[in-house]
Amino acid sequence: MSRNRNWKSWVILGVAVAVLATSGGLVMASNMGFKINKALTSGFIGTQSPKALNWISLPYNHPYPNAKNICNAIGVTTNAGNVSQFDVPPALPGSGVLTNFLCGGAGPGFAIDPLNGVRVTIAGAGVPNAVLVGSSNETAQISIVDAFIGNQAPKRYNWRSVPFHTTWLKANDICVTVANATNAVTITRIDSTTGIATNHLCGQGAGGAGNFSLVMGEALRITKAGAGGFLFFPPHF
Repeated sequence: MSRNRNWKSWVILGVAVAVLATSGGLVMASNMGFKINKALTSGFIGTQSPKALNWISLPYNHPYPNAKNICNAIGVTTNAGNVSQFDVPPALPGSGVLTNFLCGGAGPGFAIDPLNGVRVTIAGAGVPNAVLVGSSNETAQISIVDAFIGNQAPKRYNWRSVPFHTTWLKANDICVTVANATNAVTITRIDSTTGIATNHLCGQGAGGAGNFSLVMGEALRITKAGAGGFLFFPPHF
């Protein structure tokens, strides 16, 4: 089961001294290197989707350049595992094209974009977690494509990785960062264990419905209706 974390409870010690944040299984060093034991939901059945869709955030620097590397990291090397990302080049940003790689397939698969959320599905049982490692990239900016229209989904979905050392705690903290106090921006997470999507409209503020707590190692979906895409640096420790 995924666990929420209080990101502000982390402690950072001197150089090369690692700290274990037990409420999520994360080891973090002062040079912002990460090692996480990420909970996964197995038993994916297509007709029950989005149940058992694991939307994963990777560290922005990581040793997984292609989809096959992700398969190896989660411990699935048969077609029971599937790794996906939206808008993999040459697909255009916002096109809504989903690229898939079956873990039992030949070759390395597609190149992984570390800023985009990675979707992992595992048919059958027996893969409760994956150990993922990496480090921060302080120069990385998150890009958001605009003009989202619900009946055209998944076009203009922005599934984005959340930095492991972010200061965001809840969905509305993202709204504050992007300085958007209208309902044009929606922050969404999907609970892999239930398939339930929780949405928070930025215009509702911190007290609004669906202001969910972020989950460590989990990618989020950000949509922006109307014109005006944007870039921003996610805040972090």
